[in-house]
Amino acid sequence: MKKFFIAAWLCLLASAIHAQLRYKKEISYNSPRVFACNFFTSNAAYDPPPAGNVSEETEMKWMNDIVEKILGLVGLQNKIKLYSFPGSDNCSAVCLENSVGSDRYIVFDRLFLQQYEKNTNKWFVMGVVAHELGHHLNGHTLSGYGSRPDKELEADAFAGFILQKLGASREEAKAMFSFLGENDGPPTHPKRAQRYLAIERGWNEAANKSGYANLAFNEADDGQMAERVFYEAQVQTNHKKKLELLKKAQQLYPKHAGINSELGVLYLTLNDNAMANLYTSMAVNQAPYVGWIWMNRAKYYQSAGNVQAQYNCLDSAIKYKPVLPEAYLMRAAIFESEKQYSLSLENIAIGLAMGPEPELAARLFLQKASVQKAQGLKKEAKESYDTASMLDPFNPVIKLMKGSYD
Repeated sequence: MKKFFIAAWLCLLASAIHAQLRYKKEISYNSPRVFACNFFTSNAAYDPPPAGNVSEETEMKWMNDIVEKILGLVGLQNKIKLYSFPGSDNCSAVCLENSVGSDRYIVFDRLFLQQYEKNTNKWFVMGVVAHELGHHLNGHTLSGYGSRPDKELEADAFAGFILQKLGASREEAKAMFSFLGENDGPPTHPKRAQRYLAIERGWNEAANKSGYANLAFNEADDGQMAERVFYEAQVQTNHKKKLELLKKAQQLYPKHAGINSELGVLYLTLNDNAMANLYTSMAVNQAPYVGWIWMNRAKYYQSAGNVQAQYNCLDSAIKYKPVLPEAYLMRAAIFESEKQYSLSLENIAIGLAMGPEPELAARLFLQKASVQKAQGLKKEAKESYDTASMLDPFNPVIKLMKGSYD
């Protein structure tokens, strides 16, 4: 059952960061705490061979030997858990929250990795695993997001460091990215030239030093604690208590964009626009490739009355997370205010097509009712309002609007 749970959540999480090969369904940030950094991007197209008769025990031992060798070079005890995932066409650093902290996994497809090794060189698999371990050891999988260019380059540098320690030449180490085209990769991953430079930087550091100076071990521990406090804050309904918890989490891990963004939104609720501006801006600077971070920034601009800035932020939100119904709802409201009713209805239709939760779907139908009423379509507006009321019968805003559609 536990293996099934891990596999199921892996299938959900990867496309949310637009960097996995085959997974399609997105999850929201507020889903159970599952974060990943994936090595391969959507441009690494390859149809893997059949799984064959290699036993899971053999695959686990193969990967465990690699992990042990890498961690031994930096003097660390192996606390990494492994999961063999044939057919996933990837190697990923995954963090799953448990009752006392987080479990750190390397999830891998052995045959897929070995096929790439044949097309690069003998150091490829070792470099990929070192890259994923670099994500774990630098605390990237505790930050609440998947791949980001700056984090990918930090992990690349760690891979270069490890490969030099294992005996790879500088060019052999850089060859782990020879399968990439010059401009391959989504916004979450750097281009090939940048990755070559990062590998070389790590390789040079290993050649000149006996230890790896850039690993943020204490930061990773603080990140685990911050994640636990953050999760507690998210389920808290009392604003005062929620603010206390978010501040505590932020002090533990100031660079966590999710915490800062949620702080900003809470300050909006508390009518403190100055603090809302501070924290939503900080979050965008820390995680400019995360869609819902941009959406929260748009909420600040909405409160501040800056429609153009709000719209620009919503565009960025949708760019980085196309399946974001609330962003389309916010755009629909902007278009209605500008009397661009057809565009408003178009955005509502897109949001509804994404299958949002009933509460959000109700808000979309309420927005649709408002637009239809402005168009003079009283019957259609009443139908949309009734649908909203049915979807979320206890929503006080929907209840208050009842008289407008009778």
